Amino acid sequence: MMVSMVSISLSEFNQNPARVRRLADKADVIVMRRGVPAYKVVRLAPPEDDPIQALRMLGKLLPRRRRGAPPAALPALKTDVDLGALLDADRGRFDG
Repeated sequence: MMVSMVSISLSEFNQNPARVRRLADKADVIVMRRGVPAYKVVRLAPPEDDPIQALRMLGKLLPRRRRGAPPAALPALKTDVDLGALLDADRGRFDG
């Protein structure tokens, strides 16, 4: 059975948006402010020509997360000092 309209208070809308979303899946939701209709929440129909967008609208497909550009590789530095030997000598200092 499809209910045509449901009304909720503005405070309920703010405190429980997941419930509002579930209600909007079944019927139009009227948000009341001080007993007067203020907003209308309606579920949008998925576009028929774009299957990817339709899956996103149904919540079956999430958009890709953006993590930023990968860090650039650090350039290799050439030195005249053998850093491995320097570290080995330094380790020996703390072996006691």
